[in-house]
Amino acid sequence: MHEVKRIIGVFIQPKRAFEDIVAHPRWLAPLLLIIVLSQVAIFITSHSIDYKRVFAGQQQTEEDRQSAQLTTQLMTVAMPILAFVLPLVFSPIAGLSIAGVMCWILRRRLFTPVSFRQAFAVACYAGLPGAAGCIVTIVVALAMPQRLHTAYVWPSNLAALFDPKFGPNFITELAESIDIQTVWSILLLAVGFSAASAGKLSFRRTLMAVVAPWAVFVVVKSAVFAAIPSSSPPGW
Repeated sequence: MHEVKRIIGVFIQPKRAFEDIVAHPRWLAPLLLIIVLSQVAIFITSHSIDYKRVFAGQQQTEEDRQSAQLTTQLMTVAMPILAFVLPLVFSPIAGLSIAGVMCWILRRRLFTPVSFRQAFAVACYAGLPGAAGCIVTIVVALAMPQRLHTAYVWPSNLAALFDPKFGPNFITELAESIDIQTVWSILLLAVGFSAASAGKLSFRRTLMAVVAPWAVFVVVKSAVFAAIPSSSPPGW
């Protein structure tokens, strides 16, 4: 199956697409697509944000104004660099981490032989909902730049239901981790690793194997982030 057909198939016929992916585990095309769209999304959103407006509400004293001006200058310089570097570094790391964890679970706990290359290919293709989310972010940023000055560019996660004035806490951090792209990717991972098991594991059992480590990660991450004092402006 051609890479374009695979990418489209992940969204419309995931079972058939992942059967082909595990049979021929190529991963470069989806990984590059995720990296490039993430870079474009970060670049466009960072250039559309008025940082002076963002930090205006915090300027109470001369020291605050100087600090806000310095932060604005740093963000203006740093964001184009981060737009290129962050997806280039963290997208492969995320895929490798998912592949490693799932290989261990499938091999050691569920006694299902899955190669690391297969697991990495499944992880990369299952990350495509994130690329779709980047496209939505790009469209919203270009069509409605005022949305960039709200808590969320578009309400894709449960944290959008909370009042941002309450600030980060464990519940809001937890809710922020439950978004459309993540849930979609989890379902695709379950489909992919079920296909990789050659029928030995049902979708339901594979889904449980995927959700368990993700839930542990989210709880730990939410607890850590909630414990860190936030310096974000009100409404962010």
